[in-house]
Amino acid sequence: MDTFCPHFFDLLLCRSSFFRYNACDMKLPREQVEWVAKLAQIELTEEEKSQFATDLSNTITYIDELSAVDVSGVNADNSQITGLTNNTEADEIRRCEISKAEFLNRAPAHQGDYILVKKVLDK
Repeated sequence: MDTFCPHFFDLLLCRSSFFRYNACDMKLPREQVEWVAKLAQIELTEEEKSQFATDLSNTITYIDELSAVDVSGVNADNSQITGLTNNTEADEIRRCEISKAEFLNRAPAHQGDYILVKKVLDK
């Protein structure tokens, strides 16, 4: 389990050797569901693990089906059909709904008012 993708869909799309299996009639193995849950920092019940194994298997199968579609004749300029351009909304600043203490308590580790994270750069 040495392969890491930072986001769930990247995880599905990166096609690491960890996700190579026969998607036709096979559910994702339990340890792979547990690995994804660990990356997402969520706890799953046994029932949820079984359900996610099915859901993730179906997602990967669907991605395989989409990758088989021949799009060689599709003009990239035709991909936008709504006619909208630069459709954006103004940013608005909203007050956080949880207190600072609750926010810090949700972090895996904190010291004072700071969240502790793993060192990523060596100097």
